[in-house]
This record gives sequence, structure tokens and C-alpha cells, in this order.
Amino acid sequence: MPATETISADVLVVGAGVAALRAAIAAREAGAEVVLCCKGIAGRSGNTVVSTADISAYVPQLGVDDSEGVFATDTLQTGGSIADDDLVQLLAERSGEALLDLERLGITLLRSEGQIDRTRAAGHSRARTYRADSKGLGPNKGLALSVPLAQRAGAIGVRCLSRTPVVRIATGDGQIAGAVAVDMESRDFVRIAAPAVVVAAGGASHLFARTNGTAEATGDAIVYALRAGAKARDLEFVQWHPTRMDEPVPLFLTNGLLADGAVFRDAQGRRFMPDYDERADLAPRDVLSKAVYLEGKGGRGVGGGVYLDCSAIPADRIALRHAYLASVLRERGVDFPNQWLVVSPATHFLMGGIAIDRQASSTVPGLFAAGESAGGIHGANRLGGNAFCEGLVFGTIAGAAAARYAADRTSPRFDSDTEALICTSVDAGHADPRPAIASAWRELRQTMWDHVSLVRTEAGLDEAEAILAALAGAAGELRGRDPSEAARILELRASIDCARLITSAARCREESRGAHWRVDFPETRPEWLGSIYASWPLAADSPVLTFRPKIVR
Repeated sequence: MPATETISADVLVVGAGVAALRAAIAAREAGAEVVLCCKGIAGRSGNTVVSTADISAYVPQLGVDDSEGVFATDTLQTGGSIADDDLVQLLAERSGEALLDLERLGITLLRSEGQIDRTRAAGHSRARTYRADSKGLGPNKGLALSVPLAQRAGAIGVRCLSRTPVVRIATGDGQIAGAVAVDMESRDFVRIAAPAVVVAAGGASHLFARTNGTAEATGDAIVYALRAGAKARDLEFVQWHPTRMDEPVPLFLTNGLLADGAVFRDAQGRRFMPDYDERADLAPRDVLSKAVYLEGKGGRGVGGGVYLDCSAIPADRIALRHAYLASVLRERGVDFPNQWLVVSPATHFLMGGIAIDRQASSTVPGLFAAGESAGGIHGANRLGGNAFCEGLVFGTIAGAAAARYAADRTSPRFDSDTEALICTSVDAGHADPRPAIASAWRELRQTMWDHVSLVRTEAGLDEAEAILAALAGAAGELRGRDPSEAARILELRASIDCARLITSAARCREESRGAHWRVDFPETRPEWLGSIYASWPLAADSPVLTFRPKIVR
């Protein structure tokens, strides 16, 4: 394999957001030599950046009306009861510690009148959602979390390889051996030898044409993990966010507006959420998105969406939590919060991912996962603020566990199939592949939005599977003229395969549960209380799906 550099480490972390950075810090603090690889710039890329930096947690010192049990119950029930009970309990138990530890790592939590501010986010039964202080960061509030974590990682000796995407997780002698990446600036392959790998590269929201995520969330790292022998679970469950603003300014709106008093209204000005759920506008996101869709498409909406009325939000809450939004809208001549906004759903989060245990370990020794790349914690739907809670809790667990695993181990020699794949992905005499890559991405994303998004049917899923199979075949014929083009092709292939995994799992689950809405199977059925697990051996042309009923204790 052509490569200009070989790097050795104890732990390789794949990703650039909160979960990846927290894993890298934990591994380094445990004494491991750590390398972090990411597509963008560590701390300044991925979906963390475009988030609102909200973190849900049970903090005994701050939440006297809450408990670990109530938090765990909210999480399980919102997720259609199919999440892993042990993982959810661990999330609740460690959430408070993970939140308060942020200030040790250089992150300031938002305060009001000297107290750490908290609110009740949609779907939660208690006010347990906190926020990093993001004043002055504009729309990129997540930088309040990721930048200090990246600075901390660098200060303690984590080697961050920015603009160096991983294109293959390597094995050797049945063990994790490290990975192959591409330095997009030097346009060379990089071999990273590491006996432990943590996959924390985010989800797959960019597979859909309409999303509030970044172009880096393509699900490719999940596929690389499966090709290394891991299993994934719950991939059919993709979260739709109900408040993407269409008018008067295209912009992603936080559900925190609902927590602070905003309500949905139809074209006639009527509040409709009480018709769908007793929690009304504080219902979970799956309920909100479905209601917004039905109102918008049922003749009661506005331009395919509905109104969001923010006029009841107190001025002090706007100043504390929504100042940037208010500034942007007022600069555009919008009378915020009095003027109603038009919103509709967009793709937001992948609930499923690599199957892990309480040590964040996959089914492959030495391969760990955390954050949106991992599955089992959210089930069929995710509570607001639980993404960063999960990333912090399981990022810490994964990093520490990876360091323990790597102690006194060395990386085995890469298997020959890894060498062969990389070598055959480059052909200096090949035609320019970039137009074909761009065209494939457009068709992939539109297909997923048209047939595998909020509303799913057997016919639509069948059509998507056929289109995706054809795209996979065409992508398999592409070659890069140098390693940087090869990296884009390998990302495309893995992203198509992730889309095929999501589509196949959605086709398999013949019921509606959480964010998975099959209009041809509209009921939640007890025989589907469980998870669909997926594997994809290197020699297989398609994934292997297995349904496992949940054992109710």
C-alpha cells in the first residue's frame, strides 16, 4: 500500500466532536498514547458545531425533584422501550458527574442569576437540560463544548490529525490492528497502527437531502466498523427535528424555544399539539414531527409546514438562551418573537449505531464506540439533550476502556484485504471521478429523503433499495487519480452502504415505533419489542439482519 507515514499509538479515536474528544481525553488521562483522526478540524467540525450545546443530566445537587430512575424511565419510554436497560441506567447514573466535570475541562455552563440554568426540554418529565455558555458564538453554539475539549486534548498530548479521514478500520489475526486514513492536504495514505480503536464519528444525517446537520455525518465509520466484524442495531430509527424554519429565514431552530414557551399553530392559528399528545408542545420529537407533518400536509398547514408562535417566551429567556436568533431575525425585519415563523421537519439524528456493552465495547475486541456512532441507548427515539449526555458519558467510558485494553498490547500486521482495497482504489490513469461522485451523492440524498424519511411505505422502501443497489454498483467502479480522490470514493461507497442498512432495517420492521413510521403498518406491535441487528461481512453483497426480542425483566 502506498503510504508516506506510519503512525503508532495505543488508541485511535475516529471523530471530531464531543464524544470523540471526550474519549481521547479519557484515554490520554489513563496513560495511553492517543491519535485522533477526523474529516474536518478537531473541535470545529461535525454536528457538534451546529448544535445548541444542550446537555440533559440528572445532577443531585441541582435537581432535587428528579432522580436517576425518573431520567432512565423517560429515556426508555421515549425510545419505544427497546433501548438497552443497562446502558440507559448507566447513562442516568453518570450523567451528573459528566456534566459537572465539564468545568474542569474548561467549559462554562450557562448561568442565570448566579445559578446553573436548567430547563425542561421536549419529552422530559423534569427540568434537567443544561447548556454550555455559548454567548458570542452565533449559530455555532456547539463550539462552546468542542473547542475547549479540543484544547484540553491537545494540551495533554493527544495527537489530532485534522482533515485526515479514516477510510478503513483494519484488522489482523482476528484483532483490531488500527486504520488507514488519508491526509487530504498531502494527498497521501497514512497507516495508523493501534490495538484499540474508538469510533465516535457521528451519525448519518447527511444521507438525507433535507437536514440540519453537516456534510461530515455520512455514516461511513459505522460501515467501516461492520466491515471489521462489529454489529449494528436500531439503524431504522432516524430522528426528524420538527423546527427547521422555512420562512421568513431558512434556519435551524432549537427545540429550546418550545421549552421556553413557544407553541405550534395551524394556518388558522389554532394550537394543535394538544390533539396529539397530553404533553402538547413538550411531547417528544417523534410525536412533534409527525404532528407537524400531518398538519402541514393535511390542508391545515402553511406552505407544507406550520406556524411556530414564540410570542409567549419571556424577554429574559430570549436574552439568556435565544439572543442570536432574535438578532438575526430582527436584522431581517422580522418582529421576533411576535411574528409567527413557518417550520417543518428535517433529518436530525441517528438513534441506532454500533452495538456496545457497558464498557462501550463492540462485538470485536479492541473496537469501541461512543456518541451518535453507537446504538442501544436511545432506542426508537431520542430525548433532547441526551445526545451530548451520551457523548460525554460513553465517550469517557470508551476512552478509558480502550486505554485499558491497549495496555501491553501491540498492533498486529494489517490483513492483506486492507492493503488490496486501498491499492485498487487508486488509478492515476482513470477519468476524473468528481462529477460522478457529486451526481451519486445528489441521487443518494434525494432517494433517502423521498422514500426513507419521515413517512415510509413498503413500495417506497423497495424503490429506495433498488436505487441504492444500483448506486453501490456504480460507485464500485470508480477509481481515484490520487489518494484524496480515493478517500471521497471510499466514503461514498460506505455512505451508500449505510443508507442500504437504514433502508433494509426500515423495510424489515413491520410496525410503527418512535421515529419509524410505516403508514402501511401504523400500529406499534408487541411482537416487535426488540432490536434489529445488522452485520456485513466483507465477502457479502448485502447486510445480514437479525431481529432479537427484548428480554423484559
